[in-house]
Amino acid sequence: MNKNFIQITKDFICFPLLFFISHDAARKLGITSLQDERFNVCMPFLSGNVLDVGCGKDNNFIKRIGYGVGIDPYFSDGTNMRVKAEDMDFGDKSFKTITMMGTLRYIKNRQKAMEQLSRVLDDDGFLLVLENHPLMNMVRHALIKWWNPYVGMEDVIGMKKKDIELLANGNNFMIIATIRYVYGLSVMYVLMKKTITP
Repeated sequence: MNKNFIQITKDFICFPLLFFISHDAARKLGITSLQDERFNVCMPFLSGNVLDVGCGKDNNFIKRIGYGVGIDPYFSDGTNMRVKAEDMDFGDKSFKTITMMGTLRYIKNRQKAMEQLSRVLDDDGFLLVLENHPLMNMVRHALIKWWNPYVGMEDVIGMKKKDIELLANGNNFMIIATIRYVYGLSVMYVLMKKTITP
């Protein structure tokens, strides 16, 4: 979504509110929610069959794009499948794009999850890993405990770039782009499989 000048200005002025209010409340106020910012940054990288890992209770991203599969281990209403990333049973190379929007930090066995992601991603596909700055996560989660549906599930600190790099390098992935958004407080890491040469 390309935002006009008025929307950009409104989002900038109202940005601190996003620490306190839900995605739905932000939308009602006409502010671009953090969820919508994530969706918007992913859109240019979508191709082929899409898997959204940790899609949330309403499977909003898959509903927005109109195709693909949304999985989540905690919610079954609205999701296509209630399953952990570590336990996926999709066929090899089933997906051209995999999105993980603020999801990786919730996964306990990240190594096994990355192995599965590598298996189900097509050789020339994209794995999009989106994470907030750890400080942003700590502040936001401290402020939204009263409505946060993920209380008790989350790793509040989140993932740092070096954590993502270690997981990527150890699982046949490489980071090909790092895209900052939401005033640099959030990052999307674009990963592809490493090319294996004989």
